[in-house]
Amino acid sequence: MKKSATFFSVFFIVFSLFSQENPIANPKAIVKLDEATLKNELKLKIDKITLEAQNLIKTSELGKKKKNEDLNVKITSEINKKMKISRIETERVINPNQPVVTEVYYPDRNGVKPNGEFVLWGNNFQTTSGIAIVTVVIGQNTLTCKPLPSKCNPERLQLIMPDFSGIIEPTNVLLTVDKDGVKSDPVNITILPELVTTQLDLSKFKNQLKTDSQNSVSTVQANNTSDGKHIYIMEGNTILCVYHNCRLNNENAATEYTGIDEWFLTTELKNNWVIKKVIFYDNMNKCGTVSSGQTSANLSSQTSNAPILNTRITWYNNQNMCFQSNYMVSYVIEGPKGTNYW
Repeated sequence: MKKSATFFSVFFIVFSLFSQENPIANPKAIVKLDEATLKNELKLKIDKITLEAQNLIKTSELGKKKKNEDLNVKITSEINKKMKISRIETERVINPNQPVVTEVYYPDRNGVKPNGEFVLWGNNFQTTSGIAIVTVVIGQNTLTCKPLPSKCNPERLQLIMPDFSGIIEPTNVLLTVDKDGVKSDPVNITILPELVTTQLDLSKFKNQLKTDSQNSVSTVQANNTSDGKHIYIMEGNTILCVYHNCRLNNENAATEYTGIDEWFLTTELKNNWVIKKVIFYDNMNKCGTVSSGQTSANLSSQTSNAPILNTRITWYNNQNMCFQSNYMVSYVIEGPKGTNYW
């Protein structure tokens, strides 16, 4: 993800000014991190949240690949089983040249996904030049299935479903076999949406971030950290960065400020998309003696494996935290390929 040099520069200029205007007369030994260290820590946090999201997406894709391999094993098993029994077809008067489909088999009993394998049984699947043409009608498109020649014969076709997208649930479509211009009767088969995993694009929800939220203090969208005390910034459109800066009238006080941010109160993903995981990182700023494990924000509420985006975060800050509370949120989502989630 491309990082904005201006974003970092403005952040640390504001951070330096804040420290100068707010000297902390704390009897404890003050340990200040230099600008280079702070800048490096912030970059590491952004890289870490991005890497975690990428690893989740990769793990999901590997799981889908393993499932497809298992389905292909089931196809081989089914073919071997049927080769050991005699097939008895119902007598019917047909055009001797017309291909006939008597059975459709897909290893996932729910249907066939894009690029998934399936099998047709019947007769007259051999043409004068090779293998009959198999097509499916999906919406307004007629797509051609790819045969696996070494696994096809006049009574069996093993095929790969063409790639498709844009459906949100199991859908019945028509399949036809064409042998030298003579077509079979259409056959109903069920196709399934391919699920894809990605990071939520927050730029699609700019209005909801402004109007469908509830904050203890008024929190506004900003382009950089100099735009206000309580702000949020979208980093690369996939990470929500929130900053709460509370100044004191009495610089010697160690008062703790607290608040609650609740994002996307009612907003939900569309077209059967769901939240797989909310990735949360506290962006704690240290300018004092901070105890081990200290944080400045906590993810207190979120829902996984559902379309609900609602996320609740409790934040707080005190003298040792430079009176700042900064955190980052990113959403990994999953849904049908070729459909919108916003």
